[in-house]
Amino acid sequence: MAAIWAGIDAGKTHHHCVVIDESGGRLFSQRVANDEPVLLELLADVLALGDEVTWGIDLADGGAALAIERTRTACGYSQRLLATRVTAQGRPMTFTTLSRIERTVRRCDIDDLVAIAAALGVSPCALLGGPARASETAGGGAT
Repeated sequence: MAAIWAGIDAGKTHHHCVVIDESGGRLFSQRVANDEPVLLELLADVLALGDEVTWGIDLADGGAALAIERTRTACGYSQRLLATRVTAQGRPMTFTTLSRIERTVRRCDIDDLVAIAAALGVSPCALLGGPARASETAGGGAT
């Protein structure tokens, strides 16, 4: 067995999981109910497919939003300053867009997440790990 990647689109009543191998070939695709025993079975099925699983989860409720806001605040950045820094990373962003991401009015795409993390000086994983983890890795004040 080798490394595999599992993506889950999380919804309120159902989730959809797709697993791919190193070549991008689909190994598994299943829609499951939002029910703990069913989800535990899904996890076991996915873990049986590979030695190392990298998970990606698309959360409907903006999982990174609070971590972005707390890390931005810990760095001493205003929304306007962070948006300027994100734009400098090559991902054009207004402070209004950033505000909408933090309030979960607008979803945070992976491209947004990577650019925001770079502008904050943290790993994208730190922003996905939740507020406590993000604040542990936050960089120093505004520049």
